[in-house]
Amino acid sequence: MLAWLPGRDTSRVIVMGGHYDSCRCSLDSFDGTGDAPGADDDGTGSSAVMELARVFSRRYPHGLDATIIFAVYSGEELGLLGSTHLAQRLHQQGYHVVAGMTDDIVGNVVAENGIVDSMSVRIFAADPDNSPSRELGRYVWALDALYEPDFAVLPVFRADRVRRGGDHMPFVGAGDAGLRFTERLEDYQRQHLPTDDFAHVNFAYTARVARLNGATVGALAAAPATPDSVVATRDLTDGAGGQHWHITWKPVAGAVRYEVLTRTTTAPTYERVLDAGTGTTFTLEDQLDDLSGGVRSVGPDGARSLTATFPPPVPLVTR
Repeated sequence: MLAWLPGRDTSRVIVMGGHYDSCRCSLDSFDGTGDAPGADDDGTGSSAVMELARVFSRRYPHGLDATIIFAVYSGEELGLLGSTHLAQRLHQQGYHVVAGMTDDIVGNVVAENGIVDSMSVRIFAADPDNSPSRELGRYVWALDALYEPDFAVLPVFRADRVRRGGDHMPFVGAGDAGLRFTERLEDYQRQHLPTDDFAHVNFAYTARVARLNGATVGALAAAPATPDSVVATRDLTDGAGGQHWHITWKPVAGAVRYEVLTRTTTAPTYERVLDAGTGTTFTLEDQLDDLSGGVRSVGPDGARSLTATFPPPVPLVTR
């Protein structure tokens, strides 16, 4: 099930999804008739996405800058079938996928051992360290600090839980920025079982996650495109002994200025934001050998794009 909110740029799409299929997989993967309510996994994600579609369509009936797709997938538990089909379809039809995100299990706050956490959520962002997914993770992390400072984001720098997966992964595999939102505490005795019912869903917690989704989708859709073809070249001519770098990129439609961001290679997120003005060149007076950096575009209302990294990311290789 898909709901499209066309933006001014219909070629750029942001995908926010959840999945509605369920199973009794922990008992019998082939049982197609037994009770499998799937309230938390993933009724919570599906309901959050549908509510986001309702809110955005009413608040922005004519859309934002980019197109938003609200997706509720089937076939997740059979092998990410719905999300794989959508990711393939979008790429085959020539769309640029800004982000492919999923809410998957976002309603439980009590673990089986009685630990409670209703004030944090995990986001899973795949390797490598300067991949599009990791940049999306940093973006969400920063938005949370701005819009929901009392609701903590726990960034996890891997594609998903150990030996598990979700509907963001087909987008990650296609080279897009992909991200998974998941509750901090999972109760594994209620996943893929008849006990996954609404009596054990914390609706206020799911609403908090949905608000973070909304901030992310809205910020991405309001922003200009991410700068393209960012190139960093060591400057050997200015007398600084190669300590300075020239950063260049192509102009972005709708951008009124640009920002250059830097961090030490061991820092999880950016530490400096430098105003790069309205042009498409910037002299970085720091030694890039010791840093990671990126460029982002800024729209007239202050909305910021995802960051295009330099040096460029190493391609993700899966075996």
